[in-house]
Amino acid sequence: MAKVIMIVQYEVNEAKLEKHQLLIEQMKNNFVNNPNVTYSFYKQKGKANSFIEMYVANTEEDFENFENNENYETDLIEKRMVDCIIGKQKYLTFLEN
Repeated sequence: MAKVIMIVQYEVNEAKLEKHQLLIEQMKNNFVNNPNVTYSFYKQKGKANSFIEMYVANTEEDFENFENNENYETDLIEKRMVDCIIGKQKYLTFLEN
């Protein structure tokens, strides 16, 4: 069974970095007990407003369950985060080979 990694890459409006950080903390807390994926968040070295969110599932089935069963709280956080983002988010999904 192959692991799945999904990366969401984006830049945040510098005026909204503090709001974004609070939303990321909410997102981390929301995923603490998620049975399908682990969630982590990274800032690009040398660029204060460039970030990635990483979702890792142990199997393709777990990833599909995550995509199909997102909860209401996660949706609300993501909608609030979009207000902080400049431009479009870039989604990359990788399968373990």
